[in-house]
Amino acid sequence: MFSVVIPLYNKEKTIARTLHSILAQTYQDFEVFVVDDGSEDRGPDIVKSFGDHRVHLISQSNAGESSARNLGINRASRPYVALLDADDEWRPEYLARICRLIEDFPAAEVYATAYYMAWPNGQIESLSNAPRSPWRGYLNYFRSSSRGASVIHSSAITIKKSITTRTGLFSESLKIGADVEFWCRLQLAAQIAYDATPSTIYYLCAPSSHLAASSAQSIENVCDGPNLRLIQGLLRKGNIPEHLVEDAECYVESLLYNAVRIMIYNRNGAGARRFYSQIRSNKFIKSRLFYGFLLMLPKSLLDSALTFWSRRNRRRHGITGPPPVITSSNA
Repeated sequence: MFSVVIPLYNKEKTIARTLHSILAQTYQDFEVFVVDDGSEDRGPDIVKSFGDHRVHLISQSNAGESSARNLGINRASRPYVALLDADDEWRPEYLARICRLIEDFPAAEVYATAYYMAWPNGQIESLSNAPRSPWRGYLNYFRSSSRGASVIHSSAITIKKSITTRTGLFSESLKIGADVEFWCRLQLAAQIAYDATPSTIYYLCAPSSHLAASSAQSIENVCDGPNLRLIQGLLRKGNIPEHLVEDAECYVESLLYNAVRIMIYNRNGAGARRFYSQIRSNKFIKSRLFYGFLLMLPKSLLDSALTFWSRRNRRRHGITGPPPVITSSNA
């Protein structure tokens, strides 16, 4: 039934936990492909030590997470491919829930569940913008994700392998954001069945850890992500299905507001104004007024408020050590 694909790179501390969570599934018809992407630690040896005939280790030279995922998907021999990261885990009923989605929503070709976020201090959070459990149904990814974080995660999604003939695979040219860009392509090509009961645990290292960059420009490039560019381009060309246009527009605006927030947090006023200027409507009028007000504040007052917020947020999630060093731009 399922081929489970796990990209592996230097995750010796977590890969055993991940594999144990698969082997503990209540539904047991699966094979596992762990694709070692040139690890320099004992991760591959730990995979070999499991000795379960369903667990296969594939090795390649370091080529990136998307390349590893694509290799695993291409090797999959089952009709459904379940993705899982090497530092996350499934709850025992995950695959059983996916099976029920397949049975109950036959028009779907993509299947996902809500997920928990686990912080370093042991705090567990669920998505505030995902449908509420026990809801199950067809998900509009653009609509749900425009209200907050992505409601699909790379450890909580299963696809029909056959859909990749229409959508393609993960973009190997993208260093950041290849996952959410792929989710957008999936939504444009297929229906998504969703179970709102969290069945995956996504382990975070630090809030916005991918933004711990050494320059304001690199952070700005992250915010100008491939999902934003993809949907903006398709909207301009009129290539979004009519029933998804309004939700796609909301999704783009939510990404722009998120970019403004991150730019402000990192004291990059010029970048914040660039993203703010791309907002064309009042779909999120409260956000538009709020961020417009922040961009008018004196830099000293804004910096004081941001420093207080940053310290409180790091304490809340058990993050130790100094915050990332970010080069400021004029605000």
